[in-house]
Amino acid sequence: MRRLALAAMLALAGPALAERPGGHGEPSERVVVGRALELMVERLSFLANASFGAAVVHPQPGGRYWAVVGEAVSGALTGHMRRHDYVAAVRLVCDEAADAKCWRLEKLAFDGRILLNAK
Repeated sequence: MRRLALAAMLALAGPALAERPGGHGEPSERVVVGRALELMVERLSFLANASFGAAVVHPQPGGRYWAVVGEAVSGALTGHMRRHDYVAAVRLVCDEAADAKCWRLEKLAFDGRILLNAK
């Protein structure tokens, strides 16, 4: 179910998977956010049915590396809804931005706690 919802979200991005004008080969912000959410939900399975609000993408030094900052609301299925803040840093590690295997979650802070800090 989780994969289906994320796949649908990425399918809606459709044209956003294309390169930006100018041929820089960078994925759109929509794709960056989608991949960050997918990787975060894989790591934090309790977010599988969460709702995600708008996110802000911050390009990081070195290229092909972004910090995604946003919030999520979990617990709708149980009636114990809770708001969460997150920062997820993702890196595109190969040239196929449309391929989920080309993305890596390198850093994750959730509700003010660092959960992942890969070097």
